[in-house]
Amino acid sequence: MRESLLSKLFNNKIFLIVFSVLLASFIWLFITAEKTGNINRTVTNVGINLETKEKDRQFFVDSKTFESHKNEDGDKLVGEVEIVGLRYYIDSVKSTDIDLTYTNTVLNIGEMTLNLKAKPKEDDDNFTIGQTITPTNILVYYDTPAGADFNIDIDSSLIETENGFYYRENSAFIASDTTKLSLTGPATVINKINSVTVRPDPDQPLNVSTAVDGEFTFLDENGIEVEESLLKYVKAGNQYVTGSDFSRAVTVKIPVYREATLKSGIDFKNRPSAFSSSEDFASFKITYEPKSVFVAKDTEIEEVSDVLNIMTVNFADLRLGENIFTADAAQVEADNKCVILDETEKFTVTITIDDENLIRKVVSLTPNVIVPENSGFNVKSITPAFNEVTLIGPEADINAINPDELRFEADLSSVEPGFKGTVTVYVNIIGNTTYWATGTYMTEVEIA
Repeated sequence: MRESLLSKLFNNKIFLIVFSVLLASFIWLFITAEKTGNINRTVTNVGINLETKEKDRQFFVDSKTFESHKNEDGDKLVGEVEIVGLRYYIDSVKSTDIDLTYTNTVLNIGEMTLNLKAKPKEDDDNFTIGQTITPTNILVYYDTPAGADFNIDIDSSLIETENGFYYRENSAFIASDTTKLSLTGPATVINKINSVTVRPDPDQPLNVSTAVDGEFTFLDENGIEVEESLLKYVKAGNQYVTGSDFSRAVTVKIPVYREATLKSGIDFKNRPSAFSSSEDFASFKITYEPKSVFVAKDTEIEEVSDVLNIMTVNFADLRLGENIFTADAAQVEADNKCVILDETEKFTVTITIDDENLIRKVVSLTPNVIVPENSGFNVKSITPAFNEVTLIGPEADINAINPDELRFEADLSSVEPGFKGTVTVYVNIIGNTTYWATGTYMTEVEIA
């Protein structure tokens, strides 16, 4: 076989000498370049040091700058720095090896631009800073930090309703149940803010309760909006008020009421089971003052009724003869989710029970007072403070009473564990009865 050309070359001594010299020269030039030739590299995520000498003051960065230069975790201001040096050294340089800070002399409180400068943290670091630093400067506010909580007011001046409908001043509320806004930032800016308000502006007059979009507005003591340029330094929670992460938009619920004239009426509590129709109340004479009232009812209430429930009367409070009950208009409004539009301030209900077929009788017995089911209390002892009950009803029915029809239940709604004292007892009558217990009954109870 003939020798290949490559084999002939490597068997040639002159060729081997020349090839070895060239290869050695190439390796020497490569190593020399690595050791002596400078290159440029950009180091990212370099934290910007904004510490001040005055411990009670700090720099507040505007939201736009923070959003543009925040680190990967989104919680720190960072920049990019060009460094110069031998590849052998600068490939291992980390962002924490560089000090990036400002060069200004800061004297006065207020807004200013800080010029940034970078340097190696250690004097013996084998690299220098290049010509490119990003950002080259940042806009800041220099001041004492401050914070305050503000109630959120709703300005209703732009809300209108159609004829026959009504909006009650100051009844609108934020759908998220947010009532306060906590703000932090430069003291001189926070101190300018006197109130936080939302001004909902419906597209047209309303005829139904609705939700309307609005936005937070920050006002000074004169009711003038605080300059938007200063709000970029203010945070709500951990988010800038004017930054992309904080939404100033808010939804406001506006209750709208339908106007109507309603008759006065009442409900009964603990009534005998036999009192199921108006005929059963034939011996009751009930009068109302006023008999009717002009109101506006919340349009979100589904049931339609021409009666305004003034109060709930407990049969335990009814005695033979005249019984008078009163209710404040404010409580009636709250219970019925309505607004009273006339001058009614108080309601009076008179129930007169005067019937020859009804009697009042005191019945002696040994009551067995029990604790309501699912009360959640461990009762150590319960001792009735009474041994007789006053009943009203037909004489024949009362004379034939079965004590087992009377159920005595302690009211523990206002007690706490460890309580020892007196509570009210409710008397409930079991079965289809025509009589009721009247009066107030108490029992001694001890809660574990």
